[in-house]
Amino acid sequence: MEPTLHPLSFIATIRSHRLYPPVMRQPLLPLLLFFFLWLPLSAAEPPPGYQLFPFPGWDWAAQRPASGPGEPFKERIEEVLHRLRGFLGVERQGRPLIIRAPDKAGLQAVLDYYGRGPAEEWATAVALPSRGVVILDATYLATHPLSGAVTVSHELAHVVLHEAGGDLPRWYHEGLAQWLAGQRLTPRTQHLISVLSHTGGTVPFRELDQFLPMRHFEADLLYGQCLSFVRFLSHEWGNEVHRDLLLKTQGELGFLEAFRGATGTDLDEAEARWRSTLPFATGLIALIVDEGLSWRGLAFLVLVAFITQKILRRRALNRMRLEEEAEDQGISPP
Repeated sequence: MEPTLHPLSFIATIRSHRLYPPVMRQPLLPLLLFFFLWLPLSAAEPPPGYQLFPFPGWDWAAQRPASGPGEPFKERIEEVLHRLRGFLGVERQGRPLIIRAPDKAGLQAVLDYYGRGPAEEWATAVALPSRGVVILDATYLATHPLSGAVTVSHELAHVVLHEAGGDLPRWYHEGLAQWLAGQRLTPRTQHLISVLSHTGGTVPFRELDQFLPMRHFEADLLYGQCLSFVRFLSHEWGNEVHRDLLLKTQGELGFLEAFRGATGTDLDEAEARWRSTLPFATGLIALIVDEGLSWRGLAFLVLVAFITQKILRRRALNRMRLEEEAEDQGISPP
């Protein structure tokens, strides 16, 4: 395979081989720069030891000796990118780089190369949206083909959401990526969220970014909460509400103002409506008869609810204290 060259290296080649007269160099150089800077480039180069396979609109990289992705996988990537960009109305497209790491250790090594922190212990794929990079654990994909395909769609959704622009909170980014990838809540997770939403165990969305966890059980619950709310928004205001919200955040509006503009209500009111749709009794009965969930697990849920409420109360008291101090000093509270 021919080595991959940065487009601007072509300019240096022209200059070194004098393919046009010296008098023509200066007028042509700005035009060439303008042309090449608008080409869709890869978000990042693959790590050393990885071979690059370019495709129309995206790149694939795998450890040498390597081969490109299979035709079904290639077709799925292109279908997912086309569908996501079409739904979200993405006009200026990047060039995603999908990296096939051999295993979890290889995935972490690629993250280290890009200067990112350790992956969550349960992660089987990681997206670096600002770079347009998706890193896949090939071992997981080979042993879990169905869930692996959904995972790939999820990570690509993060990349396309970044292409679309807009200032989105992490919880909405996660919920929308799951929804766009076609992910579904397991019955147990749905029942847990229903019960916790009525016992103070769920976190208000305004504060959810600060709670997003590092342990798998908590991640399953909180990411499930994000997905459940995004699905609720689609049910109440139609699927187009997400595209409308995204477009509004691309302007000068912050997320909360864009949310009100897209839904006609504020986030807190929409959250209260979402909670009211979650059946407490049905969820509780389902958990009690769930043979896979022990009484110790139910006790843990009660503890989660208690700790969550304690943290939220402490933060509310701190806000009240800051507001009182600001009023005493005659300044606006932060």
